[in-house]
Amino acid sequence: MYRLRHTLCAFLAPAALLAQNSTKTDSAKAAPAPPALQLSGVIFAQYQTGGARGARAQNRFDVERVYLTVTAPAGDRVSVRFTSDLFVQRDSTRDAYYRGWTMRAKYAWLQYDVLKARPSGLAGAVRVGLVHTPIAEYEESFFARFISNGSTDRAGYFATADAGLASVWTLPGKRGELYVAALNGNGFTSRETDRFKDFGGRLSLTPFANRRPESLWSTLSLTPWYYKGYRASTATASAGDARVKDRYGFLAGMRDPRLRAGLQLGRRMDANDVAGVATPVEVTGSVVSLFTIAKPGALRNPKKPGPAALVLRLDQVRPDDRTDAKYRLLIAGLQLDLNPRAAVSFDMQVQRPLNGSASADSRTAFMHLVANF
Repeated sequence: MYRLRHTLCAFLAPAALLAQNSTKTDSAKAAPAPPALQLSGVIFAQYQTGGARGARAQNRFDVERVYLTVTAPAGDRVSVRFTSDLFVQRDSTRDAYYRGWTMRAKYAWLQYDVLKARPSGLAGAVRVGLVHTPIAEYEESFFARFISNGSTDRAGYFATADAGLASVWTLPGKRGELYVAALNGNGFTSRETDRFKDFGGRLSLTPFANRRPESLWSTLSLTPWYYKGYRASTATASAGDARVKDRYGFLAGMRDPRLRAGLQLGRRMDANDVAGVATPVEVTGSVVSLFTIAKPGALRNPKKPGPAALVLRLDQVRPDDRTDAKYRLLIAGLQLDLNPRAAVSFDMQVQRPLNGSASADSRTAFMHLVANF
């Protein structure tokens, strides 16, 4: 009996172990996979010398910006994104808070895919949180952000991000993109301060996207954009009333590795309260920006344009059409691609006030570096 019991155990033990391993394997297969968390970032560093008239002896090294972005799925059709912005705190009135590098949120949204991508390319999504404003960052995608921010952002038209609700739709057949948003209006650097909301959108059309990839025209984008904004009145007699802050314009650009070029035409209209004036004063202004980043090596061999590129940009900003005062910004330099994810630029940026403009008169030489990781 004892021998029979041991014989049965010898035969049944392997079967029991196999069954146990099978159960573990099936359990592992049935367990849901962990979220596909993705981390990426961009670092902007620079050395500069020069500056505004009377302070051109200044020079410094800077880590100008570091963007850290986390994206992850949050179930079927839902995903999240968070981008932190590490920057230098330069406002002297806030020195008691901190005089160095600090961090804030720039983008933070939950996205729901209303329409998953179809074979035609048609797709649509809704985002809630800190989202893009209609045109500022899209403009920067055609120029080199690490050299300078876009003309509308630099001229103070609006920030690149704001809290609100947005929807983005990819058009079928690579024909472009539609972006619309309802926003607080204060930008991502401030909480909401009044009851008014801003509304904006852009329609980016790419009419030649289906041409051969080697065609420069395949990257051409034509983008009309509009921004309907409001701010609360600061006048005592009309406290709480809305004051207009409208912006609109047109951007045309291409972003081929051999040639980046663009033209931005922007307009603004603001209704400003003035002390002692019963009604707000309407102030209109404009910005015109023309830019290019061209690789001369593409003339010899379009397939291997080389790492060197010429950088040229000219902005003309007229803050108030009631006067002739305006200023011009010229950026000129040389960009070198260290590899597909990193580059360095040596450039001069000169701003000149014209016709009695009160804007800064500056001349600054830069060495800019960027790395994507």
